[in-house]
Amino acid sequence: MKRKKDIGIIIQFDNKKYSKEETIILYQNFFSILAEARDIKIPKEFLKTVIESILEEYNNR
Repeated sequence: MKRKKDIGIIIQFDNKKYSKEETIILYQNFFSILAEARDIKIPKEFLKTVIESILEEYNNR
């Protein structure tokens, strides 16, 4: 029998400008935490590559 756990996440936005590298690290940590909550292992390099691609696509629009 599985027990459900309540998990709370607080996301606090500040008004700072982050470099591309800092932004990637922040997103990488965020998605790593979400994956770990579901017992999913995602290699950090894969996650970094995906986030870089998404940010590049977003900035090109």
